[in-house]
Amino acid sequence: MAKEIELLTANYEESRMTVAGANVVAGEFDQSNDVNGFHLVDAVIGAVVAFITKADRVKVIKQAALVIEVGKAVYFDITAREADKTNTNEFFGYCTKAAAAGDTHVECDFDGHAAFEVT
Repeated sequence: MAKEIELLTANYEESRMTVAGANVVAGEFDQSNDVNGFHLVDAVIGAVVAFITKADRVKVIKQAALVIEVGKAVYFDITAREADKTNTNEFFGYCTKAAAAGDTHVECDFDGHAAFEVT
């Protein structure tokens, strides 16, 4: 199975978190303490792991047949486990490389804090 999210840059922010409840998979979208992020590595319950909370460039699985233009907001559907353009899902970031209908992923920046900021 392909990773939900893949880090494409060395310019990112991370926090450390202790895995609780269930094992985690590298690239898996998650929420921790009012911040969205994804796991850098596979880990078992009790392990302390890197949790990526912001990155200049990531690749994320997207909804099939969906076209996403550069600069458009990208959201993450926690139920479907994929990116889309539905603003009722979790804000993910902005598209940095256009994704055609036939593409399986979209490249974008990622800001796990932005979904929880009050506007």
